[in-house]
Amino acid sequence: MSRSIKERILQTAGDIYDKSYDSHLKPEFFEEIDQHLDVLAHYFKVSKMEAFFIANILSFSCSDYRASYDRLASHFRCSSTKLLLYNEHVEQLCKRRILRKVNTSRRSRFVTEYYQYVEYYIHAPVLQIILRSEEFPDVLPLYDAFNDIYSLLSKVYDFILEVNEENMVEEELFEIFNEIEASYQHFEFIRRLDGLGFTINQKLVFIQLTSLYLKGIQSFPVRSIFGASHGKDEDRKRMKQIFISGEYALVKNGWVEIEEAAFFDDARMCLTEKAEAILYDCKVLLRDPVDAIKKQDYILYPSQFPIRKLIFKDKQAEQLHFFQSLLQEDQFKQAQEKLLSKGMIKGFAALFYGQPGTGKTESVYQIAKATNRLIYKVDISKSRSLWFGESEKLIKKIFKEYRMLSKSFDLAPILFFNEADAIFSMRKELSLSDVSQTENRIQNILLEELERFEGILIATTNLVNNLDKAFERRFLFKIHFEQPNVDAKAEIWKTKMPALTSQECSILAGSFDFTGGQIDNVIRKIEIDELLYNHTLKFSQIIQFCKEEGMIKDKVQQIGFAAIRYDEYGGTN
Repeated sequence: MSRSIKERILQTAGDIYDKSYDSHLKPEFFEEIDQHLDVLAHYFKVSKMEAFFIANILSFSCSDYRASYDRLASHFRCSSTKLLLYNEHVEQLCKRRILRKVNTSRRSRFVTEYYQYVEYYIHAPVLQIILRSEEFPDVLPLYDAFNDIYSLLSKVYDFILEVNEENMVEEELFEIFNEIEASYQHFEFIRRLDGLGFTINQKLVFIQLTSLYLKGIQSFPVRSIFGASHGKDEDRKRMKQIFISGEYALVKNGWVEIEEAAFFDDARMCLTEKAEAILYDCKVLLRDPVDAIKKQDYILYPSQFPIRKLIFKDKQAEQLHFFQSLLQEDQFKQAQEKLLSKGMIKGFAALFYGQPGTGKTESVYQIAKATNRLIYKVDISKSRSLWFGESEKLIKKIFKEYRMLSKSFDLAPILFFNEADAIFSMRKELSLSDVSQTENRIQNILLEELERFEGILIATTNLVNNLDKAFERRFLFKIHFEQPNVDAKAEIWKTKMPALTSQECSILAGSFDFTGGQIDNVIRKIEIDELLYNHTLKFSQIIQFCKEEGMIKDKVQQIGFAAIRYDEYGGTN
């Protein structure tokens, strides 16, 4: 029985990669693998030398590594300069879209500044074609077909993000957009944009702003928008100045306006009413533009949080104080620079764990308040769609949007995974259920993102014993939120109800094993009662509210083998 295309190509590529190790690229080595190269060259319709690089870069890509010349040279045990002799073959594969090329940054051990260098990896559609056991096409498509303008805009926006994140070179973005523009003139938006005489850079800026607008982001910093669409750093700086001066075409034509700012770097841009009207005419906005602005319910600003005094045990209070101090901007930047200089991950991830009602979520809000950072709050229940592929896309989108937000604000936001029990739980072993497989895929993506995370992440959980070990080591800070002791609970009661005496606070703290959240419930009931009946509650009535909160139905509460009886004040005998 003949092997499938998938088996034949992957096995052949793997054999070439294995044999390539320590080969020094000697002539006799290429003679040894000549038949293998014939197989790949015939399938991909390339030369044997091009087939050789496909096999090796494919193997690197399947191991989640990009192939740079020095990495390939290390595998072959030859010099990087020797590999440059084959550069034309690699570049030809990039032109065929079999390989993707990216420019990235690397720190030299001899040079203090970063310098740019090139990495390569297999274009995703190539691997998909192989895995489907399909014949390889003469020309690879640049993108999937678009059924509507929204999917088109979203895809172009993703391409821009890929360039900004150094997963695509600018030339490829321009090539893709030119082809999209030529192929989708039947979309009124594309036809209208094409007819205005804007450059490709200006069109991409407008599409970027439009995509952000559709996501509910009304304005965007000028310093961040000029990324992939305007090439080199000096070009971006020049275009920012032109933009702010009002000479930029999008501004002159009334599509984009500059919001007032005290400083150059604080300048923000937004779509004008004219642009919104045009988008509405082109059926890009299916409802009034004002409604689209109201989508940012997952973005929480420091001004939304009232200042609250939180009371914790000494060790816990010390840990939280240390973490909060770290997030003060001066300390935060210094810490990141120091970690970066040592080649370490410069992001900070913290896990707040403990029983419900112990102050985990409120601590996040107070830290954000104290450090003046906004919160990107992730609703876990909405992140676990069981539709294949959707959950994974959503998680990637969360981190992409967080990175965009980080570039948009002077202070890095807090990425907040609230009640993250399920998403950070132990991965399922050998499970065939769709639910388990989906959860495992989500967790694998999360692990990848956390490995290269550069911002601030806080996750809260009630079930720390179920935390996957792979996640555990990615949290630099792990803070246990314990149940408050009697003294702490008495202080909480006193803080929330100053009218109570110290003795009364001690009685409440000693009689009821409440979390901070449960104490808040009682306080709310007291406030409502006093509002409705316009009177001050007696202490005995406060005791009754406490019994209701603790669901104590009679005068005896069983705890293990002991019986605790409450006197008329709620104390124990």
